[in-house]
Amino acid sequence: MTAAVVLAGRFWSYVDEGKWFDARALLADGFHADWPQTEEEVLSADRYIEVNRELLAGAKCILLEASGVEEWAFTRVLIDKGDRILWAVSFWTAKGGKLIEAIEYFPLPKEPKFETH
Repeated sequence: MTAAVVLAGRFWSYVDEGKWFDARALLADGFHADWPQTEEEVLSADRYIEVNRELLAGAKCILLEASGVEEWAFTRVLIDKGDRILWAVSFWTAKGGKLIEAIEYFPLPKEPKFETH
């Protein structure tokens, strides 16, 4: 398991436990996140923690999958907010023992539009 995979997995564990200070410690000061679906960027580690703390308040975050090579990691997380279930699919970059970037997608669960093939 690569260091990036360990860091990303630990990040989600801390988020699930509400350990925001510990989650922030895993992020480089120059950390930034890109959310292509909504065309949003989060341009600092502190703001990323603040946004996630607000959006994930009371949510259960279950790490379903983590994989990666060298300084890159991929995670798939089930987010259970009680009244709403969604996933976070994140692509992480790590350097120097810290996460420096995340590109994240948030697909919503839905019924298939067409029959299964």
